[in-house]
Amino acid sequence: MIHLEPIVFTARLIRDGGQYGDEYTAVATVQKIGSVGYVSGCHGKINKRAVIELGEQMEKLGMTEMKWRKGRDL
Repeated sequence: MIHLEPIVFTARLIRDGGQYGDEYTAVATVQKIGSVGYVSGCHGKINKRAVIELGEQMEKLGMTEMKWRKGRDL
């Protein structure tokens, strides 16, 4: 039996009014380990509103805690 679980995600910040496939202004990797989401490799500028939205999306996937592996631009 093979069990496959999604544990690595790519988060992209798309401009307001945009949709998946449009150009994005920032990108980061999220690794899910238990209920913790480790955000790393953030490239581009990300604002506070986007961080909050990222947390909401992570919560939908069972991540109740967000930890940043390095700094981020706010």
